[in-house]
Amino acid sequence: KRKEENTTKQKAANMETRNKLKLGDENIKLFQPARLFHESGAQVNCIDISFDGSHLVSSRDDDSLHLYNVFTGEKDKTLKNKNRGVDIVRFTHHDNAIICSDNRNQGVVEYWSLYDNQILRRFTGHTAKINSMQMSPKNDTFFTTSYDQSLRLWDLRTSSCQAMIPNLPSKAVGTFDPTGDVLFLAMSDPNSSKQIIKPYSSGDYEKGPFVTWEVDCPPVTGMKVSNNGKYLMLYCGLVVMVLDAYRGERLSNLRFEDEDPNSISGENGTQPFEPAFSPDGEYIVIGRPSGNIVMFKTLSAERVTEWKCHTTPPKVLNFHPSRVFFASGSDELVFWIPDM
Repeated sequence: KRKEENTTKQKAANMETRNKLKLGDENIKLFQPARLFHESGAQVNCIDISFDGSHLVSSRDDDSLHLYNVFTGEKDKTLKNKNRGVDIVRFTHHDNAIICSDNRNQGVVEYWSLYDNQILRRFTGHTAKINSMQMSPKNDTFFTTSYDQSLRLWDLRTSSCQAMIPNLPSKAVGTFDPTGDVLFLAMSDPNSSKQIIKPYSSGDYEKGPFVTWEVDCPPVTGMKVSNNGKYLMLYCGLVVMVLDAYRGERLSNLRFEDEDPNSISGENGTQPFEPAFSPDGEYIVIGRPSGNIVMFKTLSAERVTEWKCHTTPPKVLNFHPSRVFFASGSDELVFWIPDM
């Protein structure tokens, strides 16, 4: 009980810190690479940071998973999943336990203890590749969306599917808001070229979305909500669009006119680029096919700075929820901190 109380207090402290943390343009420009991990040279598929902010996990397309201590900047361990591979990886509410989707297009999720390298539970039901997955910020439930045109809700305590939304477009993607009370789904409108955003109450999916927004943009390959809950970011090829998370109004567009659309969008079998919000929600960091990383202002879409570091495209980025630290992944994993 005491441990649960401490965990609750830590989560509340992290939320308060991330809402107060302000970076500013000058501090943003001070970021530089602090640690570089080349590992096997395989592409980084996914990066996640634990809810308490102490650890970072990355998956690579050689079936490997890597756990790092954020505070020391050291790697703790490397594990392999040779049977199913590792694609999307998310921390549970324990910093040594994750959920991960397979890299064999089987639609399987495994609950994995990194402490003793044991698979604690396996979740089956999808019949095609899982294209988005996230833990609820408030409890032990998580959702998955799949190319089998369904969303499924799961609970870590049982392998049975808890709820399902069927008959979705095949490339629908989702994300929770920071409270875990709202689940956003993005999908293509079958009757037009527009995208549809549907917010659901996470406790009552059967009632359907409580509103539907139409957005004029390319197909959405992923979404994130800022830590302050104000902004919904859609990443879709050459366009990163920011919406008001409460009203669905478009606030800004980030666009790369000089890039090949297929190299960013994930078409033709390539991995789409995944940007990230800064902890205060005021900035967005994204990689480019050139290997560069760019930081934009969220609302004005003004380019603040651009760094040269990676020699191959850094397709995955993730900001620490409460510290001035972010990570970028290509065939290398790089930790970034400001040189103060």
